[in-house]
Amino acid sequence: QEKDPEVLYAAPVSEKTVALTIDDGPSPTTTPQILDTLARYGATATFFVIGEKIPGNEALLARAVAEGHELGNHLFQDVPSVSLSDGAFTDSLLRTHRLIAPYGVIRYFRPGMGEQSFIGRDKSLAAAEDREREAFGRLKPAEKLDE
Repeated sequence: QEKDPEVLYAAPVSEKTVALTIDDGPSPTTTPQILDTLARYGATATFFVIGEKIPGNEALLARAVAEGHELGNHLFQDVPSVSLSDGAFTDSLLRTHRLIAPYGVIRYFRPGMGEQSFIGRDKSLAAAEDREREAFGRLKPAEKLDE
C-alpha cells in the first residue's frame, strides 16, 4: 500500500526518542493512573480521545493538558473508521474536534480501530476545522517519533 504524504508514520529525530500515545480514553479509572505514572517519570504522551467518553471526564483532559500532554482526535466512538460513510465519518471527526478544541490545538487524528485502508479518501484530514494530521501509532522498533 502506498504511503500518503499527509499521514505521519515517522519523523526524523536527532537523538533516540520514544513517542507515547494513549488511545480510547478518557477513562475515570485508568487515565488518572496513566497520568500519575507519566508524571512520576517526567514523561509526556499524546492522548487520542474518543468523543463520547469526554462528557463527565473534562477534568481529566484539563489535567492532561496542564501536565504537558497533547490531545488527539480518535473519533466519537470506538468503531473501525472504514465502516463509516463519508458523512458519518465527518460528523464523528468534527464532533470530537469540537469537544477537545477548548483544551488546545489538535494536531493529530488517529482512525478508529487502527484501520488504515481508507487512506487516500479525502474525508479524513480536510474535514477538521484546524486540519488535524493523521497519525498511526503502530511503531516498528527502528522507527522513532519526535513531535
